[in-house]
Amino acid sequence: MGVGWLSFVYLKKEDAIMKKILLASISGIALLGLAACGDDNDEVVETNNVEIEQPAEETAVETEAAVDEAAEDAADAAGEAEAAASDAATQAEEAADSAAQSASEAADNAATATSNAVEDAAQSIENAGRDAANEINDAANEAEVELRREDGTSNAN
Repeated sequence: MGVGWLSFVYLKKEDAIMKKILLASISGIALLGLAACGDDNDEVVETNNVEIEQPAEETAVETEAAVDEAAEDAADAAGEAEAAASDAATQAEEAADSAAQSASEAADNAATATSNAVEDAAQSIENAGRDAANEINDAANEAEVELRREDGTSNAN
């Protein structure tokens, strides 16, 4: 091409028209070649787009399925957590009822024990009062007997 170009540059002026025609045809051929390559490139680009779009669509579907599965898993986990919380609340309620029942029974037992202790104390006081009254009675009887003896001995004198 270098040799052809040099010879082309050194053409005579009378060949100027030929020169212009030659340049125009070379430019036309070059433009046609570029246009043809451009069309091929467009087809390649379109083919690549199709090849890229299909995996992209498949990936979008896979991603959507994965998101749906993750949402279902999250919903299942939330349901299980709700069931566990409900079970825990039921167990806590049962434990509270049991504790209240135990506290009520303990209060009843304490009231019964206090009542029994009061009754036992009253019985003990009553018994102690009887014993004291008997002792006083016995002491009074002995004192009376003693006084009669003394009176009897003093009258006999």
